[in-house]
Amino acid sequence: MKIAINTNYNSAGSKVCVEDLSTRLAGAGFEITRNDWGNYKKYGLILFMAPDSQVGLAKSLNPSSLVGIMDPKLTKKWQRDEAGLADFLVVSSIEQRDVFLKYNKNVFIYYMFPELKEVVKKHEPKNKIIIGYHGNKIHLNCMETIQQALDSLGARYNIEFWAMYNYNNLGLWNKNLPQNCSIKHIQWSEENYYKALSKCDIG
Repeated sequence: MKIAINTNYNSAGSKVCVEDLSTRLAGAGFEITRNDWGNYKKYGLILFMAPDSQVGLAKSLNPSSLVGIMDPKLTKKWQRDEAGLADFLVVSSIEQRDVFLKYNKNVFIYYMFPELKEVVKKHEPKNKIIIGYHGNKIHLNCMETIQQALDSLGARYNIEFWAMYNYNNLGLWNKNLPQNCSIKHIQWSEENYYKALSKCDIG
């Protein structure tokens, strides 16, 4: 089967859903083409990342193909519409699946853990405990209960919260920040999995 995987979006999600998945599918014997925009008649399966999906166009040009969205989004109406038009959605968790079942009955969980080199973490006694987070600004803005937990811990222990997300594209997180611990903003990159997250005590 010929598979097209299309996105111009650069994120942790696209690292897992595009780069890592392409390698796995090619290893299973499928013919993978990246970013063949508009030439949808050639493919039996067409996959998009949500920010630049073209489900409607792909289905109109090739009604017999299967068209899916990886890591679908709800932020904009057109993204919700695209989720409904797709033959299936690929999500990263049970919670995301349950949300998107409202838009599409075919929702599959693909645990989106990036392929990374193994790094041995050696914990050593120290005064400050570093709590690490890897995700996106939207989730950071919404985590009121985490903020409360960090404030409670920060009142009793010397902790620091390291948040790795794409602030170059999204701006700095500035809502529901904990007040009782220091915060370090880390630009998302593959290199920072090793340089930053590997230094955290709790993830």
